[in-house]
Amino acid sequence: MLASRDNDGRAGEVFHGHPRFDTHKAVKALREAGFDDLQAEAVTEQISAAIGENLVTKDDLENAVEKLELRITTKVYAAVVVGVGLIKALDFLLG
Repeated sequence: MLASRDNDGRAGEVFHGHPRFDTHKAVKALREAGFDDLQAEAVTEQISAAIGENLVTKDDLENAVEKLELRITTKVYAAVVVGVGLIKALDFLLG
């Protein structure tokens, strides 16, 4: 049954870097709002799947920032090398 809690009985905490979605609480709230069992579980299942697909952790963001920093640094160094080369070439040709 979808509405059961995790094996350790905790909900709403962080697990493997991802916040937990309390499916039991969601199903209960939907039932109280007038959804039948099947509707409440189907909606909760879709929300849980959407959260899992689109969730970005702090580690994900840190890794992305590191990759971007490396790309930017590489491009800056390449631009400096090309610039120095152009200056040296102009100095040689004009000097």
